[in-house]
Amino acid sequence: MSSGTKTFIRVDGPDEHKVGFVQFDVSALNGTLSTALLKLHVQDVLDPGVLDIHAAQGVWNELSLTHRNKPPYDPAPLASVALTGADEGNVISVDVTSLVQQWAASPSAAFGIALSSHALHALFDTRETAHEAFIEVQTN
Repeated sequence: MSSGTKTFIRVDGPDEHKVGFVQFDVSALNGTLSTALLKLHVQDVLDPGVLDIHAAQGVWNELSLTHRNKPPYDPAPLASVALTGADEGNVISVDVTSLVQQWAASPSAAFGIALSSHALHALFDTRETAHEAFIEVQTN
C-alpha cells in the first residue's frame, strides 16, 4: 500500500499479500491509442516471483489508502511479469494498452492499477523518488 509519502510501493505475496496501487491522470489523452506501456522502476526484489497487474475497480485516495480500505480489483491479471534480483535498479515495461483504451473511452472509470503477487516480495519506486511509475502512450 502507498501511504502517500513513502519512497516505495510494496508488493508482498508470501507474508502478508500486500497489494500496491498506482493511478494516472488520463484527462489529456486524445487521438487513437496504439500502445500503452506501464513503466515501473524496481527498487528491490526480496523474494523472486511473478508480479500481476490488475485493473483497480474503485475509487481510492493515495493519502488514506490502507490494506483495510483498498479498492477491489479485477482478479484476472491484465499481465504478469517474472521478477528476480537481476531486475533490481531496472525499469520494467508492461503492456496495459487495453486498460488505457478503456480509460480513454471512460475517464471516470480510470481507477488505476493494482500490483499483486502470491510469491513475489518487491519494492517499486514512487513519485517521491526520481523514478516514479508512468504510462508511456503512443497514439496514431
